Amino acid sequence: MLNYITALYLALFLMLSTIAEALEIETIISTNHFIYDSFQEWTKDTPCEKISDFNSPYANRGTVELIIICQALDVAGYKTKLKLKQYPNYERALIQAKSGDVHISAETLWEDDIDEEFFYKTSAIIKNGEFEKGIYTLAENTHVLKVGSLEELQALRAVMLRVWKVDWKTLQAMKIKTFSAPNKINMFKMIKAKRIDFTILEFSHAEDMSNQLAGIRLVPVPNIKVGLQGTRYFVVSKKSLNAEALYNALNRGITKLRETGMITRALTESGFINQRVKFWNKVF
Repeated sequence: MLNYITALYLALFLMLSTIAEALEIETIISTNHFIYDSFQEWTKDTPCEKISDFNSPYANRGTVELIIICQALDVAGYKTKLKLKQYPNYERALIQAKSGDVHISAETLWEDDIDEEFFYKTSAIIKNGEFEKGIYTLAENTHVLKVGSLEELQALRAVMLRVWKVDWKTLQAMKIKTFSAPNKINMFKMIKAKRIDFTILEFSHAEDMSNQLAGIRLVPVPNIKVGLQGTRYFVVSKKSLNAEALYNALNRGITKLRETGMITRALTESGFINQRVKFWNKVF
């Protein structure tokens, strides 16, 4: 009789667990292939809500932001299962979020890209000027590598993608003559051909902080950096299921993570807030 009751309780427990799992809210997040792969590797042995060490080979900015989403929802008590959907780039992920096919973009969005008719906007994750980039040029461009001020930069030519609106806007605000390129590879090729002097790029994790693409290596001008003129936020699609509840939980969780210092620590340990350039002169 005891064994029968035990078996009955076990069967009931398994049934309730299955029902609870089926009723668990699903949060669909759009992401690119790179962030998707990094997230899968990083969370293979440790659930995203339990990650505490951000000094990881998988800790690129986009993946760290996805971990922040996970932990914000967890500390807010919002029980959900994260489902990642892959898209080729930032622009496509934004379109899918706008349509309501996904709840959230894994990456923060620039304020200029946020249409509040379609999105709920969280409190700021990366504030104006906190997103720092280096001045990147060829290693043999000694005249560029000697630059140490905004005035000297203004005598040079820059290249940028117009679709990178905040980067373009920042260069325009710096009063630098800027040429457009159709894609990132062409940016590198234009510098390699010496039609252009430099571009601005995120500092890499490489020992010399160089950036390489299509066999072309660019290095940062030492001791100067630029703070992009823009603020980045997470957004929740207003057309998605449970949008308002998800937004409220996410914003509540972000506030808690900000209070504990987790967001700043994650961005610093991952290298986004680069300690190696902490004392470099921010020329803009």
